[in-house]
Amino acid sequence: MFVVVGARAETRAFFLSFRKHQTSRKRFSCCQKILVNQKWDMRNFTRSCWGIFFLVILVWALGVQAKDSRPEITWIIPPNSSLFKTRDSRAEINMDSSVGAYVAIHKDLAKRMPAYQHNFQLINIIRVKQMLQAGRQLCSLMILETTDREEQMVFGPALSYILPAGLILNKPSKKYHKFVRNDVIDFSAIIATSFRLGVVAGRTFGSSLDGILSKVQSEKVFKYYGESASKGLMEMLRKGRVDGVMAFYGEALSDGGVVEPVDFFLVQENQDLLPLRVSCSKSEWGNKVVAAVVDASKGQPFYSQVADQFRRTLPPDLFKKYQSGLKKVGMPLVEYEDLQKKNAELSLSAL
Repeated sequence: MFVVVGARAETRAFFLSFRKHQTSRKRFSCCQKILVNQKWDMRNFTRSCWGIFFLVILVWALGVQAKDSRPEITWIIPPNSSLFKTRDSRAEINMDSSVGAYVAIHKDLAKRMPAYQHNFQLINIIRVKQMLQAGRQLCSLMILETTDREEQMVFGPALSYILPAGLILNKPSKKYHKFVRNDVIDFSAIIATSFRLGVVAGRTFGSSLDGILSKVQSEKVFKYYGESASKGLMEMLRKGRVDGVMAFYGEALSDGGVVEPVDFFLVQENQDLLPLRVSCSKSEWGNKVVAAVVDASKGQPFYSQVADQFRRTLPPDLFKKYQSGLKKVGMPLVEYEDLQKKNAELSLSAL
């Protein structure tokens, strides 16, 4: 009996030892597999990292290669113009949030000049002068030509004409209305009085008015600086801090197109329309861009787009004067759509 019990005990011990051995082998095998799998996962991870790295390099290389290599034209848009109104407060303009005849003209011109990138920036004329002096390459369709500006810019032909600047007076006050004859004001006579005039700093109004203003005592002329100069001057006029503002008709309108309680009079000394010419920095590059604009604008009635805006915003008497001015410079007023249709018909007949 003792022998049997001892044999059973030994047998049981043997089986327990065998099971432990088998369990240990399984554990070792599992650990080995895990280590192998981890090693394999690390290899896959390393390969994936290198793959992502090379993919990033490839995308970057393609991006550099695909970068627009066309030469860029920076178009300067003077602030305070009714022909180009934008909601952007920053220098670079979003054309989709802008309105006015010159927004349409710029978009049309950009389509006709696909060899260039077109960038639009809202910059006042004082800053433009500084940029030109620093050698920046700039262009504009909205800067008036003067003798001083001809030293820094090359000017091409006129793409449109605008109504000349006039004098804006407070409607409630009739103090200076005695200088008005046939809706035209005698500026030389009114400026010889104690009249306090407000102007946008750096702006030109045509050679006749510029000549008169150059002789006026500086303390009688308040020059307003900044991108919101027109709004600031109109506020000063309402508060009686100036007696009148030399400006263009569109500046007598609020942002919503509502007429302010003011009167606008053309001045006796300057009733001719002012040409808006294409202009660029005075350089070989500038000459090339001006020539490209002239070529792209052939047969395009851009001036009619401006006239169409004036038809909607000017009082009837002022629009008649503008219409007469167009005839005087050889640009009879024709509907823009009619001219586009006529050009299309001419193109078809030439095929």
